[in-house]
Amino acid sequence: LSIEDETKCFANYLRKNMANHIQKYIPESEENIEISTMFQFVVDNEGNLIFDKFTRSSGSLEYDLVVYRGFKSFASTTIFCPAKHNDRNVAIFYNLPIRMVIGGY
Repeated sequence: LSIEDETKCFANYLRKNMANHIQKYIPESEENIEISTMFQFVVDNEGNLIFDKFTRSSGSLEYDLVVYRGFKSFASTTIFCPAKHNDRNVAIFYNLPIRMVIGGY
């Protein structure tokens, strides 16, 4: 795979799995729920995922907390291969946009 294809594949993997974890924390509602946010996280030099900050809020503290809880749930079940620089493991920052629309019940 090219670097561009690897990047797209990684982002899609993250979005899919994050969406699955986030959905566990979304409250039941009869209305449509729309979450659009972006956050920054780190894959540290041991491969652990660490939340850093929201770079764009959803505009709702409730939904930001849902995304944060979903990230923490995903991070507790996942370890990645850390990035390497000069044959040493290094931490690397990522920005991940999330957009979810959930239909009401």
